[in-house]
Amino acid sequence: MRTSSISMVLLSLAALACEQADTSPTDVPQFNFANGPDELPNIIRQQFAFAVSILDPATGLRALAGLPTVPASHISCQALGPQFTGTENFQLHDEQLVGSDPVVYLNNTADVNLHVYRISTFMGFCRSVVYAQGTGKVVGTDNDFEGSGSRSNVFGFHMTGDVTVVATGETARLNAFVRLQIGQNGALQILTRKVELN
Repeated sequence: MRTSSISMVLLSLAALACEQADTSPTDVPQFNFANGPDELPNIIRQQFAFAVSILDPATGLRALAGLPTVPASHISCQALGPQFTGTENFQLHDEQLVGSDPVVYLNNTADVNLHVYRISTFMGFCRSVVYAQGTGKVVGTDNDFEGSGSRSNVFGFHMTGDVTVVATGETARLNAFVRLQIGQNGALQILTRKVELN
């Protein structure tokens, strides 16, 4: 479910005249963006519950951001049997949509749960053993969120944060990113991706 809030900024600047006792209201500059010109971008800020998944065959790792602290406690896991009784959802991410044609998507969310899995043993987040986990930041961008078709659509996510390797207790720095492109012919291409622990 989306929880949307559209915010309009109304700023006014009051001029103080130190030596004039009487200042006319027409002398006060006004910055009213509520009634701005048409070329100003539309800005929508909202929160949306979802998870980001990035996998890297080269390192054999998959990183997910936005799962519950205990992934198996997600409500969707109930479909796998009575042993799954979780009621949690994905975490909320802060999103911003800017412009009208095209719409540019921005995501910048801190304190997100990060989970790392081995691709070779991954059977979905409900059943898989977590390799490392912690918290960090997710940044996402999309230069044409609605797919207007006027240009190639480039989008992706980058997640970073400190995670603890479950088996050893060691702390590592997660750096995971993916960049994709949908060309004007509709073909999807992975430009770059990486999931690494340092």
